[in-house]
Amino acid sequence: MISSVDYAAVFAAIPSPCLVMTLDLTIVAVNQAYADACGLQREELLGRYLFEPFPRNPADPDEIRALRNLEASLCRVRATAQSDVMVPHKTAMPVSGSADMFEERYWSAINTPVLDPDGAVRLFLHLVEDVTAFLTTRQQAGSRAGKVDAHGHTMEAEGCAPPTNCRIGTNS
Repeated sequence: MISSVDYAAVFAAIPSPCLVMTLDLTIVAVNQAYADACGLQREELLGRYLFEPFPRNPADPDEIRALRNLEASLCRVRATAQSDVMVPHKTAMPVSGSADMFEERYWSAINTPVLDPDGAVRLFLHLVEDVTAFLTTRQQAGSRAGKVDAHGHTMEAEGCAPPTNCRIGTNS
């Protein structure tokens, strides 16, 4: 029987990309799967505001919607102290070695609170799954869902607007 668990080793062994961030969205831990999925080194992510390490794709009008949906999800996690599952959303990842080329991907995310001993949300755990191949297969099969996914529309859940008094990750 194992008398103690090495939680750092467990976190590192999780095959899905995940990171841990503070309530102001500063990245404090990231597993190698997340760094690999983003094409970055862990050191390029740690200690930085969540959206800072990722260049913006000026050709993608849906990017702002995805960022707002993530903020809304984190607001729900903070308000309820419960996990929030996001519907798949389009993200643009920079192509390695190119400053202006992006690869379109679809990620599904689960945002989970890490609670302090009093039950207050202390950190966010952000776990993502790359569902691009699944959605691409559906699109190629000609399914109605695939056609919707290809256009990046109707992928948001209803009620994604953050509460008016909720500001997550203001980097000030």
